[in-house]
Amino acid sequence: MTRVSRNTRFEPDALRLLLQARPFDVALWHCATGDALHLRIGSAPPVIGKAEALLELACFMAPIEAFGTRFCEAWARAEMIHVETELRSHGCDIPCTIVTRSFSGLLQDIRFYLDPSPVEGGAWWQR
Repeated sequence: MTRVSRNTRFEPDALRLLLQARPFDVALWHCATGDALHLRIGSAPPVIGKAEALLELACFMAPIEAFGTRFCEAWARAEMIHVETELRSHGCDIPCTIVTRSFSGLLQDIRFYLDPSPVEGGAWWQR
C-alpha cells in the first residue's frame, strides 16, 4: 500500500492543467482537493469546505474563456504554489495571481488575486 506523507507536494504543472481544463471538471478538482478546502476569490468572503468551495470555484471558472494563454509561470516552495498569469473573460485579459497550499498531496487552500481594471492612463511606465 502506498502512503502519502503530509509533505507530499501538489505539483505546479498539475495545478496548471486543472486551471486550463475547459469545461471545469468537478471530478478532477474533487480528486485534487482536501475535505477542508478553503477558497478565496478576490475580496469575496472565504468559502470553507470541499463541496461549497468547488461549487464556488465552478461558478467562478464558468465564464473564463482561457487561462494562461500568453503568460503562466508557477513556482513551488514547500507546500505553496504561486502562479502568475492572466485569465480571459468576456474577451478581456485579467491579471491573476493564484496562491495555493497543499498537504498530503491535496490542495487545501486556494486564493485568487485579480485586477480587472487597467492602470489609469494606459502605459504609464512609458511616460
